[in-house]
Amino acid sequence: MAKSLQDQLRKSGLVSDHKARKARSDKRKSNAKQRASKTDESAARRAELEAQRQEQIQRDRELNQAKQAELDARALQAQILQLVDLNEIPRPEDGEHSFNYVADGKVKHIYVDDELHKALSDGRVALVGDANRTAMVPVAVAEKIAQRDASKVLLINSRTENTPLEEDDPYADFKVPDDLMW
Repeated sequence: MAKSLQDQLRKSGLVSDHKARKARSDKRKSNAKQRASKTDESAARRAELEAQRQEQIQRDRELNQAKQAELDARALQAQILQLVDLNEIPRPEDGEHSFNYVADGKVKHIYVDDELHKALSDGRVALVGDANRTAMVPVAVAEKIAQRDASKVLLINSRTENTPLEEDDPYADFKVPDDLMW
């Protein structure tokens, strides 16, 4: 059977027993130091990896929050679009009256009939939309849209119920006829 190199050297007389024991002792000590330094290095490496893992978790959390905010915004826009689609008052094709309103700092107009013009003026109907589309909806729906995104509401006139005439009005007894032409 093959003997170790150390045994072979001792047998040939090149190494003494004392030197062989010292070499074994030195080797054991150096191995112990290496193991100790490896544990220190591995602990430092583990701490570094843990810090990297925590940073990654934080980045993932922030990314998930941004994605969730984007999804919430999309859902809100979808709700607004659904409210408008379900409650939109159709425009008459033969609108005779131009109703003017201000949107994005510009005066714009839509053509409506007498009934819708009066409803818009009285505050029973509101205008909602954006740069691409303008729709007429009941005021209750416009208020729901305003809760979700106030920038989508273009016009809500203050509601004017049939206000009672003033008691001191000298012309209270004289009603203006409906068929009066100017």
